[in-house]
Amino acid sequence: MAHVVLYSSQGLNTQTAAVQGPNVFPSFIRELRAFLDGPLQNLNDNIEVDKSSVSDFLAAWEPAGKQMRNVIPLISQMGEMQARDLLRRLAFVGSSIEFHVQRGGTNLALA
Repeated sequence: MAHVVLYSSQGLNTQTAAVQGPNVFPSFIRELRAFLDGPLQNLNDNIEVDKSSVSDFLAAWEPAGKQMRNVIPLISQMGEMQARDLLRRLAFVGSSIEFHVQRGGTNLALA
């Protein structure tokens, strides 16, 4: 399978093959979870107090978001608990964006 490389100025930097062996995939998922729970959650919190914008959130998410086409098919290879946990964390991204855009009355023109 393809190598997954994610970069973000917000703290995500993995150069790990998504599925090369049984121990590689979990480390990639741990990195993704850490990014979602750390830097992305912090940006979400900062939007709440007007220290960051939805655009900042989208910019931080973009590198990881582009890799979802490689990650989503792998969810079926996870255990049920791990898959549900990851899906819950990924749902946070979309719901946060929608919440903040609706709250702010902002229309985003996404390219």
